[in-house]
Amino acid sequence: MSFRDLNHTLSCLFTLVLLAMNKEHSSYYDDAGEATGTLDVTTLSTLRDYGLVQYVDEGDCVYLTAEGQREALGALKYLQLALGPSLGAAHDEVQGAWPRLFADQAAAGAGPLTMSEFVAAVSKGGRLRREGTTFSPTALPDPPAAYHRDPGNRRMLLLHLQLALNESGSYGGYFGGFYGESYGRRGIAPCWRKVMVPAGLTFLDLHLVIQRCLCWTDRRPFGFLLTSRKDNLLIGERDLCGTIPLPRTRKKKFMEARASLLRLGDVFPRTHEATYSYGEGTPWEVAVRVLETHEGAAGMGPQLIDGVGDAPPEWVVGVDGFTSFEHELYSSSRNVIRAVSEAEAKGFFPFEIGVARERLAGFERDRERWQARIDEQDEKCAPPVPADDGCDDLSRFDGYEDCYCDDDDVPM
Repeated sequence: MSFRDLNHTLSCLFTLVLLAMNKEHSSYYDDAGEATGTLDVTTLSTLRDYGLVQYVDEGDCVYLTAEGQREALGALKYLQLALGPSLGAAHDEVQGAWPRLFADQAAAGAGPLTMSEFVAAVSKGGRLRREGTTFSPTALPDPPAAYHRDPGNRRMLLLHLQLALNESGSYGGYFGGFYGESYGRRGIAPCWRKVMVPAGLTFLDLHLVIQRCLCWTDRRPFGFLLTSRKDNLLIGERDLCGTIPLPRTRKKKFMEARASLLRLGDVFPRTHEATYSYGEGTPWEVAVRVLETHEGAAGMGPQLIDGVGDAPPEWVVGVDGFTSFEHELYSSSRNVIRAVSEAEAKGFFPFEIGVARERLAGFERDRERWQARIDEQDEKCAPPVPADDGCDDLSRFDGYEDCYCDDDDVPM
């Protein structure tokens, strides 16, 4: 199917929909399907009230305003993204079909298209995801022993992950919402995820789950802080990441544990809360809270159930840095386009639940890379093998196999 064929197919569908929606009231409920050849006056009046069309009441012509043109093109591109794959169109075909929409148009509210959907459209293999995506297994059914998991533990933990965003910031979560409604407004927006994680996984696995769900790229130190059996556990991988970042706390004494060795079920759900820290200096903090436990679902592996809001870009430090990033991003359309075009290279991925679920499905690849680093570090730390000094060479005793001591010669 060529680009033109895709738009022709969509045009046919739109025409049928318009005819069905603008049938004369008298024939609306019969089976004839007779329709008028004109657009509904009420619909036109509403569009004119919103400044999307212009026309003269006595005339026959309707003109799209500049805003109306942008909205129409945005709606067409949205439908191409949503319906194109179902009509057999490849991603490159959908992406290249007229109109070519730019980031500033999507950010300004081009039809129902959101910035998340725009990013999905311009990304390799991107497409619109539908809510209620079928969950597929995300964890290895038979993990290596080096992963220190407990495949026999069938319990699943429902966790709530809340990213701490200072209320003094101005982040509004624009990439995660409909820009036609929220573009240009300011105000703090929550950023949280709800995930199901098998209790048999380790804290290193949970670190990778959080990274994937928040669209971060695992390039900085991480750590968990929690209290278990009256001990303040600081969990991380000091040998591989250096200093384990600490959240804001009044606690002074800590007992360290390796994230790759400690399983979630060893502390959860007896302990219901933990704090995850990520980054150097002033790390980002995520409150981890156990909501429920479920039996028998662990075979599915980690699953993203729900979520709201975009996490700050990984290279941004603190709320002030986030505010500066936001100001630069929205100060001009050129910056919006540049930010989105460089999003993947910089590690900024606007949150869209279908995209995030697909990212989470590949977390085992991150775990494999971590294991390679762990194995390399263990080899470096292993005690050296003593050199062979020949002390165990018994060849000098050749010919003495038959030697024996006569008991009579042994002095009393």
